[in-house]
Amino acid sequence: MMCGWNSPTMRTAITRAVPDLPMGYRSSDFTYRIDIVKTNDHDKVLQGAHFRLYSDKDCKNEVYVKQGDTGYHVINRDSAGGTDHTGGSQPQDVVEMVSGADGQVILIGLDQGTYWLKETKAPDGYRLLKDPIEIKIIPTYTE
Repeated sequence: MMCGWNSPTMRTAITRAVPDLPMGYRSSDFTYRIDIVKTNDHDKVLQGAHFRLYSDKDCKNEVYVKQGDTGYHVINRDSAGGTDHTGGSQPQDVVEMVSGADGQVILIGLDQGTYWLKETKAPDGYRLLKDPIEIKIIPTYTE
């Protein structure tokens, strides 16, 4: 499923990949991945857009991520003295997500729930998205 959000000068699209659940597993046994593609109004991919992810609408509780070989990986706050996406100290390897030459940001390790993606720096020549993008990760079950 592809969802797009428009601004006067650019668009951010998010594709959600949700795993099929084998018999006997619950949705809470899995984490999820989202693929973000940053484009302008003419579908040209944009490199250099910066993003942060939050677990609250006011964008106060950042979901910390670190760079990995296959994309950005969520850092579990439990390992930093917090619970879920609140509390604890900020780990040293936290980074801001940045779209690559292909316009993509791959984010791995999200729990089901609602998140807000906030653009913190637009590519050169473009404006920031006006509002954070709400992302709902809802497990789907197949047989």
